[in-house]
Amino acid sequence: MGAVVNLIVRCVRILAGYALATLTASAFIQFLAMGWVGFPHDMMPWQGDLTMLVSVPVMALFIGYFAFVPALAAIAAAELFGKRDWLFHALGGGGVGLVCMAFVMPYPDPEFLHVDLVLFATALGAGIVGGIAYWLIAGRSAGNWRDPRPSEPPISREPSGS
Repeated sequence: MGAVVNLIVRCVRILAGYALATLTASAFIQFLAMGWVGFPHDMMPWQGDLTMLVSVPVMALFIGYFAFVPALAAIAAAELFGKRDWLFHALGGGGVGLVCMAFVMPYPDPEFLHVDLVLFATALGAGIVGGIAYWLIAGRSAGNWRDPRPSEPPISREPSGS
C-alpha cells in the first residue's frame, strides 16, 4: 500500500509543479509585455496590480494547454532517467517553450521568410523560468518512486573500538 500512496503523492507533486510552471511562465510573459507596451514607471504599480490578477491565470490556462504534450515528454524523461538537477529542467522547459512557439506560430509566407526572433526568445525565456519553477516543486525529487530509500544498517551493540 505504501508504493501506491507514494505514486499518488508523486502525481500530485507533478501536477502542482506543472501548474506553478505555467503560472510562472505566464507572469514572465506578462512582465515582458508590460515593458513592450511602454507604460511609464509611475503607472506600473496601477497597471500591474489589477491586470495581473486576471491576465496571468488566464494566460496560464493557454500556456498549459499548448505546452501539455511537450511538457509531458520532458517530465517523463526526467522521471524515467531520474534527472534531478535544475539545469536539466531549465533546458527542458526552454525546449518546451520553443516547441510550443513552433506550433503556435503561423506558417511563414514563402515569399517573405521572416521569423520574429523576439517571440522565440520570449518563449525560450518563459520555458526556462517555468522549468525552474517546476524543479522547485517536483523536479528535485524526480525518479524517487523508482529507487526505494535504502534502509539504514542495523546498529551493532558491540563497542566501536574508537
